[in-house]
Amino acid sequence: MSLVGVAIGQVGATETPDLSRADYPANRSRRGSISSSRFSSRLSRCSSVRDEVQSLDEFLRKQRVIRYMQEERERGNRSKLLREEHDAWVEFRDQERTERLKYMTEQEIVELLQREADEVSREKKTTEQSHLRASEDAQRRRQSVIEMRRQQEDTVLARRKSEVQADEARRAAERESAAKEEAVAEAERVQLASKELRDCKEELTAKCKQLEGELAEAKAATTQAQRSQKRAEENLAKEQAKAEKMRATKAANQQTNDKLAKELEEVRMQHAAVEAEKKKGDVAMAQALRDVARKEKELEDLKRHNEELLAVQEAQKAATEAKLRAAPSRDELSALKEALAKEKAARSEAESEAAQVRAQVEALQQQVAAANTPDPQQETENARKMKAVADDARNAQVELRKERQARERAEADAAEAKVALAQEQAARERAEKEAQRALAVPVQTPAPAKKAEADRKKLAEAERKLEEMRGAKARDEEELNAVKSALVKAHEDLEKEAAARSQFEQLASQAVAAEDRVPKEELYETRKKLLKAQKERDAARKDATSAQQNSERELGALKAWCERLQEQLRQQQQQQAIQTDDEFTPRTSTPTPHSRTPRAVRKLPPKDFATAQRQDEEKAANEQRIRELEAQVAGLQDDLKESQEQEEKALAVAASAIKAAQAPTPMTHPSSSNASPSRAQRGAPTKEQRARGKAAKDKGDTAEKENAEVRSKYDDLLKLQKQSDAALKSAEKQVEEQHKRIAQLEAELQEKAARSPSPRQAVLETHQTEPIAVAAASASDTSALEERIKELERSLKDERAARVAAEKQIEELKKRAAAAEAEAKKAKEAVVKAEEKYGASGAGAESKPKKAKSSCC
Repeated sequence: MSLVGVAIGQVGATETPDLSRADYPANRSRRGSISSSRFSSRLSRCSSVRDEVQSLDEFLRKQRVIRYMQEERERGNRSKLLREEHDAWVEFRDQERTERLKYMTEQEIVELLQREADEVSREKKTTEQSHLRASEDAQRRRQSVIEMRRQQEDTVLARRKSEVQADEARRAAERESAAKEEAVAEAERVQLASKELRDCKEELTAKCKQLEGELAEAKAATTQAQRSQKRAEENLAKEQAKAEKMRATKAANQQTNDKLAKELEEVRMQHAAVEAEKKKGDVAMAQALRDVARKEKELEDLKRHNEELLAVQEAQKAATEAKLRAAPSRDELSALKEALAKEKAARSEAESEAAQVRAQVEALQQQVAAANTPDPQQETENARKMKAVADDARNAQVELRKERQARERAEADAAEAKVALAQEQAARERAEKEAQRALAVPVQTPAPAKKAEADRKKLAEAERKLEEMRGAKARDEEELNAVKSALVKAHEDLEKEAAARSQFEQLASQAVAAEDRVPKEELYETRKKLLKAQKERDAARKDATSAQQNSERELGALKAWCERLQEQLRQQQQQQAIQTDDEFTPRTSTPTPHSRTPRAVRKLPPKDFATAQRQDEEKAANEQRIRELEAQVAGLQDDLKESQEQEEKALAVAASAIKAAQAPTPMTHPSSSNASPSRAQRGAPTKEQRARGKAAKDKGDTAEKENAEVRSKYDDLLKLQKQSDAALKSAEKQVEEQHKRIAQLEAELQEKAARSPSPRQAVLETHQTEPIAVAAASASDTSALEERIKELERSLKDERAARVAAEKQIEELKKRAAAAEAEAKKAKEAVVKAEEKYGASGAGAESKPKKAKSSCC
């Protein structure tokens, strides 16, 4: 502890009077405060030097300020969070209130607003009361604090006069402060008690009001009870008077009854005799009516049985037609097998010819090696020619290998088609067995509802069989398309093989027979032209394939884009329907008058002009985009045609190059016939070339025959397609007849429901015509009638749903049939194009061997 602190403690311990306070009475408030220099830790009044205590006080004061600011910040954050939570809760309550108001009626909305206004006024009243009490309490506390401060100041002034007076004043002030504190506490207790009394008073007043209401209700109930008691007494008196009258009338009636009893007995005896005779007549009439009804029922059963037999016979007929339609596909399969066998034989012949060509090449090599005094230039030329021939032979082998792979794939496709045909035949046999089993089942006589159910089941069975037949037809068409594509591919490969073989023979004949007669420069030029033509052909093929792929991609993108546009249009229409359909707002408590009106009767609100204009603009933009895409597709098709024309030109250039290679042979042949003895020895290959040309011609004839067979098969396929279309139309007619029959049944049910009285009318009629004692029995009858009507309505709804489902299935089948027809048309066009192409290639194949023959001669 510092010296200053010790000094201050000693000064505080002494009882010396404070002279500094008495010296400066004018400056009493400044020096009397806690912040004056007298109570600070400065060493003097004039010095600014501070000691440790003052520094510590300032440090603590700063810490208090920092802590106070931190608390203020935390309080602000807490209040901000609470305010945000309160705002969110208020917003949620507002949203909930708006949602509730949507489903309320005007009366409920008025009641809700009135309740809210009452609650707001009640809360406002309580808050005003609480604020008023708080302000009054604060005013009282403020007055008490002011009085205490004034008293303290008075005690301070008294202390300045003398220490004794100051002590007395202090004691008096303490006593007064204690008394005031007690008074304040007493005032607070009184305030709390008054608050409790006020609350009790409010509760008592509320209870009094409640009791008054109950008392009024009790008074009203007692008055009502008294009135009812008086009414009951009056009714009792009336009943007693009526009973006395009834007794008197009963005594008088008893006498008349005794008189009438005898007469009644006589009348009963006469009536019994008449009733006996009438019963005999009624029994005879009832028996006759039962016989007539039984005969009519048997006639209806026979008619229904005949109709069912006709339907089953039609199903069997359709199955037999499908079986007959499957027979040409089997013939087609056998024809495909024969074509594959022919192609295998042709392949074996081509391999044998390649072996012969290899043998000829070896013979030529031996002849070249055995030549006397060979010229080096001639030897190099012959080696180069032999190398070219060997390269051509290798290329031919590669082509033959590719052809072999293609034929193997065609065989695999044919095997798959055979398996599919076997599966289809097994399915058809199962369908025939089911039809025979249905014929063997005895026919019962169902009720009208059971009859409709049986008709519906038959319709479903017929539609299922129709669907199976259509599926079989689609599978047959797919198999036939696959077979046709395999045949087309096989013919293309055969044409390519024939063209390659003819080119190989021409090149071999040129290499063997021409030798020195063809100039080297011309041979180089022809080979260059041939290579150039081959490159152009490959480039044209690549362009054609790329153009075809691009067109397919563009068409796929166009279809996807159209689907997206249609989906967007459907979504927009749904949104507009939801926005404009203001009539159908959900109401749970009080439905609007039009909520039970059927949808067909309601009128939709008129569309907005802006929405209609926007839809027209979007439609125009979509049509413009479709036209642009169609133009792009047309351009791609033109590019494809140009690429095909380029390919044809390349083939023509290759043919001209071959002609140019063959042209100089007849000019140089006569002059060089006697040139050397070795050329006379080479006359044997010309005969072989003639034989090869003849074989190539025969192959061309066989190719033409095969093309004719393909055309006949295509005609058969068209006939099958027409037959399947006729069967489809007949099946659709059957389905339409079944629909008409179901509609007739529905009309009959509706007429019966219209003729039969409603339950309410039946009850009213029974109450009007029958006495009250029979009401209990009629109630059970009406409940049974209601249940029957409900069952009929349910069956009618089920039949309508089945009819809608059947109509949807028929529409889908129609769409599939249209798609199948479109695909058949496309396949027909492709076959026609292929036939034209094959015809052109066949003509070329016929002309090539002739040219080779003329060149050899």
